[in-house]
Amino acid sequence: MMFKLDRLRTIAARVVMLTGLIAAMPALGWALPSCPRNIGECGCKIRKPGQYTVTGALSSSSLNDHCIVVAAPRVELDLGANPITGPLTPGSPLPARAIAGIYVKATATNFVLSATSGATISQFAVGIVLRSSHAVLSGFQATGNEVGVSLDGAYHGYLSNFDASGNISDGVYLWKAHRNRLVGFTANDNGGDGVDTSSLSKRNQFTSFTADQNYLAGIELTRFFCPGSVGGALCKHPPAGARLNRVSGGEAGGNQFGILIDASHANRIVGNNTSANLQDDLYDANRGCDHDRWRANIFTTANRNCIR
Repeated sequence: MMFKLDRLRTIAARVVMLTGLIAAMPALGWALPSCPRNIGECGCKIRKPGQYTVTGALSSSSLNDHCIVVAAPRVELDLGANPITGPLTPGSPLPARAIAGIYVKATATNFVLSATSGATISQFAVGIVLRSSHAVLSGFQATGNEVGVSLDGAYHGYLSNFDASGNISDGVYLWKAHRNRLVGFTANDNGGDGVDTSSLSKRNQFTSFTADQNYLAGIELTRFFCPGSVGGALCKHPPAGARLNRVSGGEAGGNQFGILIDASHANRIVGNNTSANLQDDLYDANRGCDHDRWRANIFTTANRNCIR
Protein backbone atom coordinates (compact mmCIF):
# COMPACT_ATOMS: atom_id res chain seq x y z
CA MET A 1 0.00 0.00 0.00
CA MET A 2 2.76 2.48 0.90
CA PHE A 3 4.52 1.89 -2.42
CA LYS A 4 1.37 2.85 -4.25
CA LEU A 5 0.93 6.00 -2.15
CA ASP A 6 4.57 6.93 -2.77
CA ARG A 7 3.91 6.50 -6.47
CA LEU A 8 0.88 8.81 -6.17
CA ARG A 9 3.05 11.42 -4.49
CA THR A 10 5.78 11.16 -7.12
CA ILE A 11 3.31 11.72 -9.95
CA ALA A 12 1.69 14.62 -8.08
CA ALA A 13 5.05 16.31 -7.55
CA ARG A 14 5.96 15.92 -11.24
CA VAL A 15 2.71 17.60 -12.23
CA VAL A 16 3.24 20.39 -9.69
CA MET A 17 6.67 21.00 -11.23
CA LEU A 18 5.11 21.19 -14.68
CA THR A 19 2.38 23.61 -13.58
CA GLY A 20 4.98 25.64 -11.73
CA LEU A 21 6.96 26.08 -14.94
CA ILE A 22 3.92 27.70 -16.54
CA ALA A 23 3.18 29.91 -13.55
CA ALA A 24 6.81 31.05 -13.39
CA MET A 25 6.97 32.20 -17.01
CA PRO A 26 4.88 35.37 -17.33
CA ALA A 27 6.98 36.51 -20.30
CA LEU A 28 6.19 33.43 -22.37
CA GLY A 29 4.16 34.47 -25.39
CA TRP A 30 4.59 38.22 -24.94
CA ALA A 31 6.19 38.66 -28.38
CA LEU A 32 3.65 36.59 -30.30
CA PRO A 33 1.69 38.40 -33.02
CA SER A 34 -1.96 39.12 -32.38
CA CYS A 35 -4.41 36.47 -33.51
CA PRO A 36 -6.71 37.31 -36.42
CA ARG A 37 -10.42 36.66 -35.96
CA ASN A 38 -10.02 33.55 -38.12
CA ILE A 39 -7.08 31.59 -36.73
CA GLY A 40 -5.30 29.36 -39.24
CA GLU A 41 -1.97 28.67 -37.54
CA CYS A 42 -0.32 28.34 -34.13
CA GLY A 43 1.80 31.01 -32.54
CA CYS A 44 -0.52 33.92 -31.81
CA LYS A 45 -1.99 35.85 -28.88
CA ILE A 46 -5.56 37.12 -28.47
CA ARG A 47 -5.27 40.66 -27.17
CA LYS A 48 -8.76 42.02 -27.84
CA PRO A 49 -12.21 40.83 -26.71
CA GLY A 50 -14.54 39.28 -29.25
CA GLN A 51 -15.24 36.14 -31.26
CA TYR A 52 -12.45 34.03 -32.75
CA THR A 53 -12.69 30.90 -34.90
CA VAL A 54 -10.12 28.20 -35.64
CA THR A 55 -10.49 27.56 -39.35
CA GLY A 56 -8.51 24.34 -39.77
CA ALA A 57 -6.18 21.86 -38.11
CA LEU A 58 -3.38 23.61 -36.19
CA SER A 59 0.11 22.20 -35.69
CA SER A 60 3.00 23.63 -33.66
CA SER A 61 6.70 22.76 -33.93
CA SER A 62 7.78 25.30 -31.31
CA LEU A 63 9.24 24.23 -27.96
CA ASN A 64 9.30 27.86 -26.81
CA ASP A 65 5.70 29.09 -27.07
CA HIS A 66 2.11 28.02 -26.67
CA CYS A 67 -0.06 27.52 -29.73
CA ILE A 68 -2.74 30.05 -28.72
CA VAL A 69 -2.48 32.50 -25.82
CA VAL A 70 -5.64 34.20 -24.59
CA ALA A 71 -4.93 37.44 -22.71
CA ALA A 72 -8.03 39.59 -23.25
CA PRO A 73 -11.30 39.37 -21.30
CA ARG A 74 -14.61 38.32 -22.88
CA VAL A 75 -13.10 36.16 -25.63
CA GLU A 76 -15.16 33.46 -27.37
CA LEU A 77 -12.99 30.88 -29.11
CA ASP A 78 -14.63 28.27 -31.36
CA LEU A 79 -12.43 25.31 -32.24
CA GLY A 80 -15.08 23.65 -34.39
CA ALA A 81 -13.91 20.09 -35.06
CA ASN A 82 -10.29 21.12 -35.64
CA PRO A 83 -7.41 19.40 -33.82
CA ILE A 84 -4.43 21.23 -32.29
CA THR A 85 -1.22 19.19 -32.31
CA GLY A 86 2.00 20.06 -30.50
CA PRO A 87 5.66 19.10 -31.02
CA LEU A 88 6.05 16.54 -28.21
CA THR A 89 6.07 12.82 -28.84
CA PRO A 90 5.19 10.09 -26.32
CA GLY A 91 8.11 9.43 -23.99
CA SER A 92 9.91 12.68 -24.77
CA PRO A 93 11.27 14.63 -21.76
CA LEU A 94 9.47 17.74 -20.53
CA PRO A 95 10.65 20.81 -22.44
CA ALA A 96 12.42 23.64 -20.60
CA ARG A 97 9.28 25.67 -21.20
CA ALA A 98 5.96 24.05 -20.38
CA ILE A 99 4.14 24.75 -23.61
CA ALA A 100 0.36 24.46 -23.89
CA GLY A 101 -2.08 24.07 -26.72
CA ILE A 102 -4.26 26.86 -25.30
CA TYR A 103 -2.97 29.06 -22.49
CA VAL A 104 -5.64 31.23 -20.84
CA LYS A 105 -4.03 33.97 -18.76
CA ALA A 106 -5.47 35.32 -15.52
CA THR A 107 -6.44 38.51 -17.37
CA ALA A 108 -8.73 36.56 -19.73
CA THR A 109 -11.85 36.66 -17.55
CA ASN A 110 -15.17 35.35 -18.89
CA PHE A 111 -13.43 33.24 -21.52
CA VAL A 112 -15.63 30.87 -23.54
CA LEU A 113 -14.28 27.84 -25.42
CA SER A 114 -16.56 25.71 -27.60
CA ALA A 115 -15.75 22.68 -29.73
CA THR A 116 -17.33 19.72 -31.47
CA SER A 117 -16.22 16.13 -32.00
CA GLY A 118 -12.72 15.99 -33.47
CA ALA A 119 -11.34 19.01 -31.63
CA THR A 120 -8.46 17.15 -29.97
CA ILE A 121 -5.57 18.95 -28.28
CA SER A 122 -2.53 16.67 -28.10
CA GLN A 123 1.26 16.44 -27.79
CA PHE A 124 1.77 19.43 -25.50
CA ALA A 125 3.08 19.60 -21.95
CA VAL A 126 -0.46 20.68 -21.04
CA GLY A 127 -3.38 20.61 -23.44
CA ILE A 128 -5.21 23.56 -21.86
CA VAL A 129 -3.99 25.79 -19.03
CA LEU A 130 -6.77 27.81 -17.41
CA ARG A 131 -5.75 30.60 -15.01
CA SER A 132 -8.69 32.99 -15.31
CA SER A 133 -12.06 33.38 -13.59
CA HIS A 134 -15.61 32.74 -14.82
CA ALA A 135 -14.54 30.71 -17.85
CA VAL A 136 -16.85 28.30 -19.68
CA LEU A 137 -15.28 25.42 -21.64
CA SER A 138 -17.04 22.54 -23.37
CA GLY A 139 -16.83 19.91 -26.07
CA PHE A 140 -13.06 19.52 -26.41
CA GLN A 141 -10.76 16.51 -26.04
CA ALA A 142 -7.30 16.73 -24.43
CA THR A 143 -5.33 13.51 -24.96
CA GLY A 144 -1.69 12.49 -25.47
CA ASN A 145 -0.31 15.40 -23.41
CA GLU A 146 1.71 15.27 -20.22
CA VAL A 147 -1.43 16.69 -18.53
CA GLY A 148 -4.72 17.12 -20.31
CA VAL A 149 -6.15 20.16 -18.51
CA SER A 150 -4.61 22.27 -15.73
CA LEU A 151 -6.66 24.68 -13.62
CA ASP A 152 -3.87 26.79 -12.18
CA GLY A 153 -5.41 29.35 -9.83
CA ALA A 154 -8.64 29.36 -11.85
CA TYR A 155 -11.89 30.09 -10.05
CA HIS A 156 -15.62 30.11 -10.78
CA GLY A 157 -15.05 28.14 -14.00
CA TYR A 158 -17.52 25.76 -15.62
CA LEU A 159 -16.14 22.87 -17.69
CA SER A 160 -18.57 20.39 -19.22
CA ASN A 161 -18.84 17.59 -21.77
CA PHE A 162 -15.09 17.22 -22.30
CA ASP A 163 -12.68 14.29 -22.47
CA ALA A 164 -9.28 14.31 -20.72
CA SER A 165 -8.23 10.70 -21.33
CA GLY A 166 -4.99 9.03 -22.39
CA ASN A 167 -2.51 11.57 -20.98
CA ILE A 168 0.94 10.70 -19.66
CA SER A 169 0.33 11.97 -16.12
CA ASP A 170 -3.06 13.36 -15.07
CA GLY A 171 -6.18 13.92 -17.08
CA VAL A 172 -7.15 17.01 -15.06
CA TYR A 173 -4.96 18.77 -12.51
CA LEU A 174 -6.10 21.51 -10.10
CA TRP A 175 -3.68 23.74 -8.18
CA LYS A 176 -4.96 26.66 -6.05
CA ALA A 177 -8.26 26.35 -7.92
CA HIS A 178 -11.47 27.54 -6.23
CA ARG A 179 -15.19 27.09 -6.84
CA ASN A 180 -14.94 25.47 -10.26
CA ARG A 181 -17.57 23.04 -11.57
CA LEU A 182 -16.58 20.10 -13.78
CA VAL A 183 -19.64 18.31 -15.12
CA GLY A 184 -20.27 15.38 -17.46
CA PHE A 185 -16.63 14.71 -18.31
CA THR A 186 -14.47 11.65 -18.99
CA ALA A 187 -10.96 11.08 -17.62
CA ASN A 188 -9.92 7.51 -18.45
CA ASP A 189 -6.63 5.68 -19.13
CA ASN A 190 -4.29 8.35 -17.78
CA GLY A 191 -0.82 7.49 -16.47
CA GLY A 192 -1.48 9.24 -13.15
CA ASP A 193 -4.91 10.25 -11.84
CA GLY A 194 -8.07 10.87 -13.80
CA VAL A 195 -8.49 14.04 -11.72
CA ASP A 196 -5.84 15.27 -9.28
CA THR A 197 -7.12 18.00 -6.97
CA SER A 198 -4.04 19.32 -5.23
CA SER A 199 -2.89 21.91 -2.72
CA LEU A 200 -5.03 24.91 -1.81
CA SER A 201 -7.85 23.83 -4.12
CA LYS A 202 -11.21 24.20 -2.41
CA ARG A 203 -14.96 24.23 -3.01
CA ASN A 204 -14.66 22.64 -6.45
CA GLN A 205 -17.39 20.27 -7.68
CA PHE A 206 -16.98 17.16 -9.83
CA THR A 207 -20.28 15.72 -11.03
CA SER A 208 -21.51 13.03 -13.44
CA PHE A 209 -18.03 11.96 -14.50
CA THR A 210 -16.34 8.76 -15.66
CA ALA A 211 -12.80 8.16 -14.36
CA ASP A 212 -11.87 4.56 -15.24
CA GLN A 213 -8.68 2.59 -15.87
CA ASN A 214 -6.26 5.26 -14.64
CA TYR A 215 -2.92 4.02 -13.34
CA LEU A 216 -3.36 5.59 -9.89
CA ALA A 217 -6.74 6.98 -8.81
CA GLY A 218 -9.91 7.91 -10.61
CA ILE A 219 -10.28 11.01 -8.40
CA GLU A 220 -7.63 12.09 -5.91
CA LEU A 221 -7.83 14.88 -3.32
CA THR A 222 -4.32 15.57 -2.03
CA ARG A 223 -1.56 18.12 -1.51
CA PHE A 224 1.94 18.70 -2.81
CA PHE A 225 4.40 15.92 -1.96
CA CYS A 226 8.13 15.88 -2.57
CA PRO A 227 10.01 12.83 -3.82
CA GLY A 228 13.63 13.09 -2.70
CA SER A 229 15.10 16.56 -3.20
CA VAL A 230 12.57 17.76 -5.76
CA GLY A 231 10.45 20.80 -4.99
CA GLY A 232 12.69 23.45 -3.39
CA ALA A 233 10.92 25.84 -1.02
CA LEU A 234 7.58 24.06 -1.49
CA CYS A 235 9.07 20.96 0.13
CA LYS A 236 10.17 22.92 3.20
CA HIS A 237 6.79 24.57 3.64
CA PRO A 238 4.21 22.47 1.76
CA PRO A 239 0.83 24.17 1.34
CA ALA A 240 -2.38 22.75 2.77
CA GLY A 241 -4.27 20.04 0.95
CA ALA A 242 -7.55 20.17 -0.94
CA ARG A 243 -10.56 21.14 1.20
CA LEU A 244 -14.32 21.43 0.95
CA ASN A 245 -14.55 19.85 -2.49
CA ARG A 246 -17.55 17.76 -3.59
CA VAL A 247 -17.34 14.60 -5.70
CA SER A 248 -20.76 13.24 -6.64
CA GLY A 249 -22.67 11.09 -9.10
CA GLY A 250 -19.59 9.74 -10.85
CA GLU A 251 -18.07 6.41 -11.84
CA ALA A 252 -14.51 5.34 -11.00
CA GLY A 253 -13.55 1.73 -11.73
CA GLY A 254 -10.48 -0.22 -12.78
CA ASN A 255 -8.01 2.17 -11.12
CA GLN A 256 -5.67 1.41 -8.22
CA PHE A 257 -8.08 3.48 -6.10
CA GLY A 258 -11.50 4.70 -7.16
CA ILE A 259 -11.56 7.86 -5.01
CA LEU A 260 -8.63 8.64 -2.73
CA ILE A 261 -8.20 11.34 -0.08
CA ASP A 262 -4.68 11.89 1.21
CA ALA A 263 -3.61 14.87 3.39
CA SER A 264 -6.85 16.69 2.56
CA HIS A 265 -9.87 17.37 4.75
CA ALA A 266 -13.57 18.29 4.94
CA ASN A 267 -14.44 17.01 1.47
CA ARG A 268 -17.81 15.52 0.44
CA ILE A 269 -17.93 12.23 -1.50
CA VAL A 270 -21.55 11.41 -2.31
CA GLY A 271 -23.39 8.95 -4.54
CA ASN A 272 -20.53 7.58 -6.63
CA ASN A 273 -20.16 4.10 -8.17
CA THR A 274 -16.62 2.90 -7.49
CA SER A 275 -16.55 -0.86 -7.83
CA ALA A 276 -13.76 -3.09 -9.27
CA ASN A 277 -10.69 -1.04 -8.37
CA LEU A 278 -7.44 -2.91 -7.79
CA GLN A 279 -6.66 -1.85 -4.21
CA ASP A 280 -9.50 0.07 -2.56
CA ASP A 281 -12.60 1.50 -4.18
CA LEU A 282 -12.66 4.27 -1.57
CA TYR A 283 -9.66 5.30 0.51
CA ASP A 284 -9.24 8.00 3.18
CA ALA A 285 -5.76 8.42 4.68
CA ASN A 286 -7.21 10.44 7.58
CA ARG A 287 -8.02 8.52 10.74
CA GLY A 288 -11.74 8.70 11.40
CA CYS A 289 -12.05 10.45 8.01
CA ASP A 290 -11.31 13.81 9.75
CA HIS A 291 -14.42 15.74 8.63
CA ASP A 292 -14.53 14.11 5.20
CA ARG A 293 -18.09 12.93 4.56
CA TRP A 294 -18.64 9.76 2.56
CA ARG A 295 -22.32 9.08 1.86
CA ALA A 296 -24.43 6.83 -0.38
CA ASN A 297 -21.53 5.53 -2.46
CA ILE A 298 -21.57 2.13 -4.18
CA PHE A 299 -18.35 0.21 -3.44
CA THR A 300 -16.91 -3.15 -2.46
CA THR A 301 -13.74 -2.22 -0.57
CA ALA A 302 -12.85 0.73 1.65
CA ASN A 303 -10.16 1.28 4.27
CA ARG A 304 -12.30 3.08 6.90
CA ASN A 305 -15.54 2.29 8.69
CA CYS A 306 -16.49 5.96 8.35
CA ILE A 307 -16.79 5.52 4.59
CA ARG A 308 -20.36 4.92 3.46
